[in-house]
Amino acid sequence: MKIVLAEYLQSLKERGELDVLIPELLSAMNMSVVTRPSRGTRQSGVDVFAVGKVEETEDEKVYLFSIKPGNLTRIDWDGNSEQALRPSLNEILDSFIPNRIPTEHQKKDIVIVVALGGRILEATLESITGFMGQKTTGKISFKTWNCDDLSDYILKYLFNEKIMTEKIQSLFSKALAMVETPQVSLRYGELLLKQIIDVKSDNPRKVLVSLRQVYLCVCVLHGWAKDRDNLEAAYLVSELCLLRSWKIVKDQFQSNSAIQELFNELILKHVSITTEFLLVHVLPYVGVKYGLSFAVGSTNPLDINLKLFDLLGRIATEGLVCIWFSEQMNEEERAPLLVYIESLKNSIALMINNNPVLSTPIKDDQAIDVFLACMFMTCNNECTEYIVKWLTGIFDLASLSLSTNRQYPCVFGQYQELLHHPKREEGYKEEATIASVLYPALIYWLNALGKIEVCERILAFLKDNLSHCTLQWWYPDEETEEALYLNSASHGRAILFENDGKLASIVGAIEQENENSEFLSSLSAMVNGMVPIIILACRRYRLPVPLQLVEVFKSSEVKMAGDDNT
Repeated sequence: MKIVLAEYLQSLKERGELDVLIPELLSAMNMSVVTRPSRGTRQSGVDVFAVGKVEETEDEKVYLFSIKPGNLTRIDWDGNSEQALRPSLNEILDSFIPNRIPTEHQKKDIVIVVALGGRILEATLESITGFMGQKTTGKISFKTWNCDDLSDYILKYLFNEKIMTEKIQSLFSKALAMVETPQVSLRYGELLLKQIIDVKSDNPRKVLVSLRQVYLCVCVLHGWAKDRDNLEAAYLVSELCLLRSWKIVKDQFQSNSAIQELFNELILKHVSITTEFLLVHVLPYVGVKYGLSFAVGSTNPLDINLKLFDLLGRIATEGLVCIWFSEQMNEEERAPLLVYIESLKNSIALMINNNPVLSTPIKDDQAIDVFLACMFMTCNNECTEYIVKWLTGIFDLASLSLSTNRQYPCVFGQYQELLHHPKREEGYKEEATIASVLYPALIYWLNALGKIEVCERILAFLKDNLSHCTLQWWYPDEETEEALYLNSASHGRAILFENDGKLASIVGAIEQENENSEFLSSLSAMVNGMVPIIILACRRYRLPVPLQLVEVFKSSEVKMAGDDNT
């Protein structure tokens, strides 16, 4: 385990990775973290300021950390870069210690710690040792924590046997070992989370300890997967970690700042993994005709269909989460994120244009991915004409497939069932189309975008050809809060639409339900402003997105970078 941790630490960047991990480690060591790394403020050489003791036998001291990623080279030590270590240490001695230490801590001994993701290279060791020797006094001393030291502390305080049992460590090792087989890695990840997270615990300390372990496991798995050029397992596990972790943090999210900060870091880590996954494995291929279809690596049309709709849902979800994040930022921080959001919108359009399979859903619940894409693409009333054309095309091809008994959308979910769909048996078509959320999704968006005549055409077709089909949508109920984040039980309720060919029936039912249903607004994720949790849960657990959420994103004040060129 120490070798795994040391390898992971060496792969970390300083900003947003190593400087997030170290404060959490210090908190687990019962130190009081006074300041954490922040952007836009003068730090005077100090990345983390903590007070406490490493060994039980020593007196409480002030610990000032200067954090550097990777191995420390001569250039990193005393080069021309603003990030060189020697100037940072001088700044700590000349500026931070005389001016920034609070009165109540000024009589304590001071330890300046150089925390490294890697190790000090031999060519640099003599220089840094000489510097530390010259600057050491009776009150000020120096220490170096390299990747081996940090690994030891992580094992002692985060992965110790009382917390991380032998069974947990075994599951974690198996999840890492199987990253190149993502579904197997995910299964071990699920078992691991069930061992780490006690969903019945309301003890803040236990919740924080569990959250730290989850965060570290996700980080290590990400590093391991990145080294093996297969980020799928990291994506799947980090998404699951977010949902399961919300179950234990939701009741203390507002009252406990440490829990809130760490959970926010867990969300950022998932976004980071998703962004990396898309930039490496998806977005480079969206502009190539059939590029993503070929990248699936299968000659079976079903495999291509299932994977591309899954990717469509992932991109749309990432876009919605980024929109939510951007609203928490100031203008300067928001600018690059808006460029990324705009690139995701363009990527979805290119993806649909270059992969016609995205106009032929074979599973009815692929309506969820279509809905998420529409929800993302139409934020701020952009891309509306493009979406109308796409949705109209989906209906035209679905109606043609139904008429010719070719691969029309069906309610089946098992791979073997889909592989043999459609069958030419009596009563099969009625069974395969017994219910639908796809057609209500098409009608909802086409009506919202003002295409009444297309909606009426869809409704007429349904009345004449699928009169047996139950048109429906999902809404939360009183049991959703308990079951949503773990997918632990059946919950929510379906609203049924009259299949009578009348648009007013569907629109009226939606308006009435949106007005009367209060269960969405009472979900803890909504109450605490964590809307992305609901979006992630709906996509992962294949639940139609509550229609009230469309209004939440429509009211977004975020303005995208550039014009709508889609």
